[in-house]
Amino acid sequence: MDITINALVILTPLNESFRPEHTNPTGGLEKYFKDNVIGGPGAFTVVAEGHEAFGRALTKKLIQEIASRASPARRPS
Repeated sequence: MDITINALVILTPLNESFRPEHTNPTGGLEKYFKDNVIGGPGAFTVVAEGHEAFGRALTKKLIQEIASRASPARRPS
Protein backbone atom coordinates (compact mmCIF):
# COMPACT_ATOMS: atom_id res chain seq x y z
CA MET A 1 0.00 0.00 0.00
CA ASP A 2 1.34 3.44 -0.95
CA ILE A 3 0.83 6.27 1.52
CA THR A 4 0.44 9.86 0.37
CA ILE A 5 0.56 12.91 2.62
CA ASN A 6 -0.91 16.10 1.18
CA ALA A 7 -0.95 19.53 2.82
CA LEU A 8 -3.11 22.59 3.18
CA VAL A 9 -0.87 25.63 3.70
CA ILE A 10 -2.43 28.73 5.25
CA LEU A 11 -0.36 31.82 4.57
CA THR A 12 -0.26 34.46 7.29
CA PRO A 13 0.83 38.02 6.49
CA LEU A 14 4.05 38.87 8.32
CA ASN A 15 2.41 41.75 10.20
CA GLU A 16 -0.28 39.38 11.57
CA SER A 17 2.08 36.61 12.66
CA PHE A 18 2.97 36.19 16.32
CA ARG A 19 5.76 33.72 15.34
CA PRO A 20 7.10 34.89 11.96
CA GLU A 21 9.94 32.34 11.94
CA HIS A 22 7.27 29.61 12.04
CA THR A 23 4.67 31.05 9.66
CA ASN A 24 7.09 32.68 7.22
CA PRO A 25 10.21 30.48 6.98
CA THR A 26 13.03 31.23 4.56
CA GLY A 27 11.84 30.39 1.04
CA GLY A 28 8.18 30.52 2.06
CA LEU A 29 5.77 28.23 3.86
CA GLU A 30 4.62 26.41 0.73
CA LYS A 31 8.24 25.50 -0.12
CA TYR A 32 8.78 24.29 3.45
CA PHE A 33 5.77 21.97 3.19
CA LYS A 34 6.89 20.68 -0.23
CA ASP A 35 10.40 19.99 1.08
CA ASN A 36 9.54 18.64 4.54
CA VAL A 37 5.90 17.55 4.91
CA ILE A 38 4.23 16.11 1.82
CA GLY A 39 5.25 12.83 0.30
CA GLY A 40 4.16 9.75 -1.60
CA PRO A 41 2.60 9.14 -4.99
CA GLY A 42 0.90 12.26 -6.36
CA ALA A 43 1.49 14.33 -3.19
CA PHE A 44 0.52 18.00 -3.42
CA THR A 45 -0.04 21.19 -1.46
CA VAL A 46 -2.96 23.57 -1.68
CA VAL A 47 -2.38 27.15 -0.54
CA ALA A 48 -4.93 29.34 1.26
CA GLU A 49 -3.96 32.97 0.82
CA GLY A 50 -4.93 33.80 4.40
CA HIS A 51 -7.42 32.46 6.93
CA GLU A 52 -10.41 33.86 5.03
CA ALA A 53 -9.55 31.55 2.09
CA PHE A 54 -9.35 28.40 4.25
CA GLY A 55 -12.80 27.05 3.32
CA ARG A 56 -12.21 27.34 -0.41
CA ALA A 57 -8.74 25.81 -0.13
CA LEU A 58 -10.03 22.91 1.98
CA THR A 59 -12.76 22.18 -0.57
CA LYS A 60 -10.19 22.26 -3.40
CA LYS A 61 -7.88 19.88 -1.48
CA LEU A 62 -10.66 17.40 -0.74
CA ILE A 63 -11.87 17.40 -4.36
CA GLN A 64 -8.32 16.85 -5.61
CA GLU A 65 -7.79 13.98 -3.16
CA ILE A 66 -11.08 12.28 -4.04
CA ALA A 67 -10.48 12.73 -7.77
CA SER A 68 -7.00 11.23 -7.53
CA ARG A 69 -8.32 8.16 -5.70
CA ALA A 70 -10.96 7.63 -8.39
CA SER A 71 -8.54 7.91 -11.28
CA PRO A 72 -7.78 4.61 -13.08
CA ALA A 73 -4.04 5.28 -12.86
CA ARG A 74 -4.19 5.08 -9.05
CA ARG A 75 -6.32 1.90 -8.79
CA PRO A 76 -4.48 -1.28 -7.90
CA SER A 77 -4.39 -4.01 -10.57
